[in-house]
Amino acid sequence: MNVQIAAHLFRLMLCAALLATPALAEPPPRPVRVLPVSLIPRSETLILSGTIQARHNVDVGFRVAGKVIERPVDIGQTLAPGQVIARIDPTDIKLNLAASEAALRSAEADAANARIDLARYDGLKNSAAFVPTEYDRRFAVARMAEARLVQAQRQRDLASQQLQSTDLHADEASVVTALPVDVGQVVAVAQT
Repeated sequence: MNVQIAAHLFRLMLCAALLATPALAEPPPRPVRVLPVSLIPRSETLILSGTIQARHNVDVGFRVAGKVIERPVDIGQTLAPGQVIARIDPTDIKLNLAASEAALRSAEADAANARIDLARYDGLKNSAAFVPTEYDRRFAVARMAEARLVQAQRQRDLASQQLQSTDLHADEASVVTALPVDVGQVVAVAQT
């Protein structure tokens, strides 16, 4: 029983010691400054002036003169290679092409006629009717007819190329930054 009393007394002393020591309490609260967070515009503003430009700026224009009948693009539009930018009325150029084709047919007939005439006169070389100066004249006429034929072919090729030039196409992928022409305006050759 002594042991039981000693154990009981030990427990009492332990409880008394625990009650005598100050308890581990939370530390007292410390004051904290709290502010709401918001975006406050600065009174100082930075204003800069400048221009935005493309790295590569290419002015394009028609290779022929005429009246603009269509402009299917607007400023800021992205263009694909080969896309039509504007069209010129092809009526005058078609008439020019028809006239040059008629002149070519006429020059072909004249050249053929001159060749036949020269060959016919060349067949008289061994006869009394042959005159060397007349042969030289006919030879010169045949050469001039051949030259006119070549000239008429070049004129027809030029008129055909001009007809193809009535449509202005984008050479590569690009963005339209300016449109100095409107539908109905008459433009000169190479005008931007």
